Amino acid sequence: MFFLLLAKPATAEIIPDGTLPANSKVIQQGNTSLIEEGTIKGTNLFHSFDEFSIFSGNTAYFNNSLNIQNIISRVTGTSISNIDGLIRANGSANLFLLNPNGFIFGQNAKLDIGGSFIGTSANSMKFNDGFEFKATNSESTPLLTVSTPIGLQFGANPGHITNFSRATNQNGEIIGLSVPSGATLALVGGQVAIDGGNLTAPGGNIELGAISANNTVNLIPTNFGWKLDYEKVSGFLDIRVINNATVASNFNGRGNITITGNNIDILSSRIQAGINSGLQLDNQPGDIALNSQGNITVDAGVITNRVDGIGDAGNINLTAQSLFLDNGAEITANNLGEGNAGNITINATDTISLSGVATNGSSIVIGASLFGAKGNGGQITVNTANLSLTKGATIVAHTLGEGNAGNIEVNASNNINISGLGSNGFTSGIGSQVFPEAVGNGGQIVLNAPIVTLSDGANVVAHTFGEGNAGSIEINAEKVFLDGLASNGESSGIGSAVFENAKGNAGEIVINTNSLSVTDSASLFVATFGQGDAGSITINASYNVIFDGVGANGRSSNAFSTVEEKSSGDGKEINITANTLNVNNGAVIGTTTRGKGDGGNINIKANLLEAQGGGEILSTSRSSGNAGNITVNATESINFSGNDPNFSQRLARIGRPIVRNEGAGSGLYANTDEKSTGKGGNINVTTRRFTITDGAIVNTSAFGQGSTGDIQITVSDLFINAADIASSSLFGQGGNINLQIAETSIFRNQSTISTRAGTLSSGGGDGGNIRINANVLTALESSNINANAFQGRGGNIQISASGLLLSPNSSITASSQRGINGNVQINTPDVNPTSGLVELPNNFSDRSNLIAQVCPAFQGNYFTITGRSGLPANPSDTIRTNLTETVDWVAQNFPKTKPEKVINYQNLKPKTTTKIIEATSWVKNKLGEVMLVASTPSIQTTNTASRDLCQQ
Repeated sequence: MFFLLLAKPATAEIIPDGTLPANSKVIQQGNTSLIEEGTIKGTNLFHSFDEFSIFSGNTAYFNNSLNIQNIISRVTGTSISNIDGLIRANGSANLFLLNPNGFIFGQNAKLDIGGSFIGTSANSMKFNDGFEFKATNSESTPLLTVSTPIGLQFGANPGHITNFSRATNQNGEIIGLSVPSGATLALVGGQVAIDGGNLTAPGGNIELGAISANNTVNLIPTNFGWKLDYEKVSGFLDIRVINNATVASNFNGRGNITITGNNIDILSSRIQAGINSGLQLDNQPGDIALNSQGNITVDAGVITNRVDGIGDAGNINLTAQSLFLDNGAEITANNLGEGNAGNITINATDTISLSGVATNGSSIVIGASLFGAKGNGGQITVNTANLSLTKGATIVAHTLGEGNAGNIEVNASNNINISGLGSNGFTSGIGSQVFPEAVGNGGQIVLNAPIVTLSDGANVVAHTFGEGNAGSIEINAEKVFLDGLASNGESSGIGSAVFENAKGNAGEIVINTNSLSVTDSASLFVATFGQGDAGSITINASYNVIFDGVGANGRSSNAFSTVEEKSSGDGKEINITANTLNVNNGAVIGTTTRGKGDGGNINIKANLLEAQGGGEILSTSRSSGNAGNITVNATESINFSGNDPNFSQRLARIGRPIVRNEGAGSGLYANTDEKSTGKGGNINVTTRRFTITDGAIVNTSAFGQGSTGDIQITVSDLFINAADIASSSLFGQGGNINLQIAETSIFRNQSTISTRAGTLSSGGGDGGNIRINANVLTALESSNINANAFQGRGGNIQISASGLLLSPNSSITASSQRGINGNVQINTPDVNPTSGLVELPNNFSDRSNLIAQVCPAFQGNYFTITGRSGLPANPSDTIRTNLTETVDWVAQNFPKTKPEKVINYQNLKPKTTTKIIEATSWVKNKLGEVMLVASTPSIQTTNTASRDLCQQ
């Protein structure tokens, strides 16, 4: 259409319609159409035209007097206004141009007026005294007014407005349609398109509105131009800013840009406001606002409000059903000068989706204080039902100058989903960072949603590379999933770190959830590589927390706090509270120090704790710092079992810095390695039932110069099968093991409770002590309790138990190969643990022959159970000692002619009682069951005792 218009004769078509009390007059002077007269009412000048078009190279000149404030013009004909030339006016008058048929501003369209320009396809303009200046069905001689315009009334079919203008100023800069500083440039019609053209209002206001049928837009005069109010508008049409178009109000920072419509598209184009270099804000900063009744799409486009001069930048506010950023699109609020960057607020009732990259980078929402700037970054707030960041898209708040980074808060009523890798090699994510040479603190990141998912290498990070603290990360969700790798081998994760040459502390990570799942090498990671402390990790889960598996990159799924080489800070704590905690298949929860500082502690509170398949909870020192302590409080039970069969291969392939597991076995580790001079950490476990099987381990060890930490376990029941509780030291003092067992303790299948100090090459110190308080302590099948040393003194073993049962091939030793043996002290009431087990012969009698058939229950017989403990009256009661129980007989159902009778013998006394003999030996029957006996029994093959059971 535009090219057909250019084919018309290059003459203006400005034709008055003769409908005013004093009609407009057009005088042609060469290429200039001089527009004079019209009707003046106070400071308002009214013009009315049948047609109003200006072709390329022509000028429409409103020759108004200088006292006129508003030039109000209408087109009453049926033609679109095609404007490809210059519109001029005198003085500082505002120009209102109404044409219900619409406008097309060509590439050469240009404004030269001293005030605001409002081009609209409204049917009429309303005034505050009730007068309405109509462009349709107009009165032949309307009663005009001196009052102020207050609104635009749209008809049944508002015309479209399109701007192609790329006109230049005297400096050759493309300005398109332009108004002077502090004025308003408004295009308000049906559908609105800025197609390759420019709109410029330096320090002023730009308004784009697309209004559906029969609506009213309010006009509000301000000290700086006009503001449009859409409160009474019920429906909107689409707005497109496309093909390298620019809508710009940047100058002295006062300029506002407001775009209001149904669907708003910013395609390969730019919306910009803020303070230009060398200028200073002298009033309230201007904002950018996009208000969409439908969707906002920014594809390879930019929306930016930034400070290049002095002063604070304005904000960016986007409101829509959905927001889509793609192909390197950007929404930025930056500070490059002296002042604070503005805030970014995005409200979408349905979806916010950021995806993809372009040559200029990832699709991104960014608030930052940039290089050389002095001031803080702005806050980013996202409110939506669903947030999706994919293919390298990011939301970031940085500081690169002197100032703090802004905070990021995301509130999603359904899901937050972050995944994938961009073609530029960057993973999708949310980040707050203090960059190198920056001075300031990072911002806080808060994510609130029912479900938060990070996958395929996605990250949420808060780092510091400069001089300042990293921000914290908080996630509040019903379910949190961290999973998977990007194609470049990067793991998904949440992290905060102090990097090399930085000065500051890492932030804390806090996750409040019902359930957390960390799988396929995903990570919760806090670290210090510089001068500052590593952050802490806190997980509060009302249901379950799962760390599971090793990724294809060889990394464990993990929660880790580390003090790295050349750093000078301390590690902080990992705190996990959950109903169920699972650490399986090579996954790790750990703290370590490789620097001068101490490693962090690990505190776990759970109902159930499980570590299987090489899952580990560990603390390690690889330097002069001390390893952290591990405290586990599991209300119900702990189960450690199995090992990671791929541990050795991973360690050989990618090395210790990446493989953080301490060994293949599942369990608890608090260690120091051969380069360490620090102390090992302590392990403290409290639970009701503790099961350790199949190569699992609870271990403190020191392979360096420092001493070993202690192990304290308080349980009701302890079961160890082919597993160990061990403490060892290569050079220093051995750690102690203290077991407090209220009920059952069974060690089987070569299990060990051991402390050890030194080797042939290292010599070593004294062995650690072992203290066991138990009800009955059982060690079977070559299971051992050892407190040994090589050169120093052997540790002491103290066992206090109601019963101690030791198989012949099991042992209790406290020895030193070249030093002094330790002491073994066993405190048990009248039990000889050395009596051993006795193997029963295989010629068992038929048990059915041993059942007495001569004692009918109704003939006055009784049965007495005697023994050291006897049977409780109720199975839930405790066993009582030195007790004789009388058990009632119940009549057997023999055929009778009379009704059956149940006889209670509770009050009957035996005539004689059997002597009670203390059990002094074990026997194992053919079924492998262990039985307490007074002496080795002989097996009878006939029933000789049945009559002794009967008293007639």
